[in-house]
Amino acid sequence: MDELSLLQVLRMKGRSTGTVLAAATGATESDVKRHLDELRERGAVAGGDVVRLTPEGQQMLAALVDAERRGIDRAALEVAYRSFDEVNTEVKATVSAWQTTPDGEINDHADVDYDLRVIARLVAVHERFRPVLAELVRLVPRLHHYPVRFDHALTRVREGDHGFIARPIQDSYHTVWFELHEDLLGLLALRRADEARAGRA
Repeated sequence: MDELSLLQVLRMKGRSTGTVLAAATGATESDVKRHLDELRERGAVAGGDVVRLTPEGQQMLAALVDAERRGIDRAALEVAYRSFDEVNTEVKATVSAWQTTPDGEINDHADVDYDLRVIARLVAVHERFRPVLAELVRLVPRLHHYPVRFDHALTRVREGDHGFIARPIQDSYHTVWFELHEDLLGLLALRRADEARAGRA
C-alpha cells in the first residue's frame, strides 16, 4: 500500500484503528501497522491503538494529493465525475428513502416490503454505477479499494445486515460513497460547499 491511500482514508475517518484502516485500504493489518509506525516517527500521525492525522500529516497528505493530481488526465476525470454526479443524486435519494418513509416519517423498518424495494433500488443503482467506478479506478488506480468496499457493503446488506446501507460508524454503502466523493473532490480541487450550492453534494 502507499502512504497517500493510508493518509487519505485516515483523514476521512478522523480517528481510526489499524484494523479499520486495513479493511478500508485493502492492506493487511501488519502492513498498515508498519506504515503507521513509520508515519508516527515522522510526526504525521499520533495516537496508539486509535490514531489520527497531525497537522504535519495533513500537510504531507496535501502535498501527496497535489502530486497525484498533476499526473492525472483531468479532462477525463471531469467527464467521469459528471457521470458520478448523475448517480450521486439517485444514491442520495435512495439513502433518504431508506431513512424516511414517503410521507416524511422516520423509517422504523416495520414495513419489510418497503425496505426490500429500497434495497433493490440501491442494488440497481450500483449496477448502473459499476462502469463509472471502473473508469474512475482506471484513471486513478489508487481508488482500487472502493469497488471491494462497495461489494462488501452490498453483500452484507443482502445477508440481512441492513446497517451496511447507511450506518455512519461502519463501512456502509453510504459511508464508502461519501469517502469516494471526498476523494474525487480532492482530486479535482473542488470544495464540497461549492458543490452543495450547485446541488452536487
